[in-house]
Amino acid sequence: MAVNLNINVDVLKIADAIASAVNPNQGRDGFVKNLMETSFHNAGRRYNVMVFNLSQGYKYKFKSIVFYGSAVWKGITYGIWIFKSGEFTNKGDGGWINWAFRGWFDRDGGFVKFKNPPRSRAISILEATFPELILEATSPESISEEVSPKSILEAALFESIPAETFPESIVETTEPVM
Repeated sequence: MAVNLNINVDVLKIADAIASAVNPNQGRDGFVKNLMETSFHNAGRRYNVMVFNLSQGYKYKFKSIVFYGSAVWKGITYGIWIFKSGEFTNKGDGGWINWAFRGWFDRDGGFVKFKNPPRSRAISILEATFPELILEATSPESISEEVSPKSILEAALFESIPAETFPESIVETTEPVM
């Protein structure tokens, strides 16, 4: 049985991965947790994720939403938001059967304030070491095929190169805390 997944926003192009990984035959809490984990990991562990039972009261204010969709488990519709930062208030029941979230946040009961995801230590060090590269990278004439600090920085910003490419002294990433 496939998941009924309705997508409204998918900047990251991850809808198929989420749909294929989620199992509607799980228990309700497992369904919600799996939806959260699948969304978080398919978004590259670079965004906050909120999964919420839409039949309950809630209020949200998210910035930079890169994915929104909904999934149905046995007649219950869950919203799935992937975003950079913002706030969410659960006005209904808690528990894994009604909501799950992951990322960088502070929680006070039903209120969650999400922070911007931290940048990797490697990117921060490269930006501090080569501040002029940030400006240069915005002009088309500065793009070259050479392997330079600038090209390493550009690739690191998009996380398209393996960590072993960097000198050992600057590789350190910040992992999300659940």
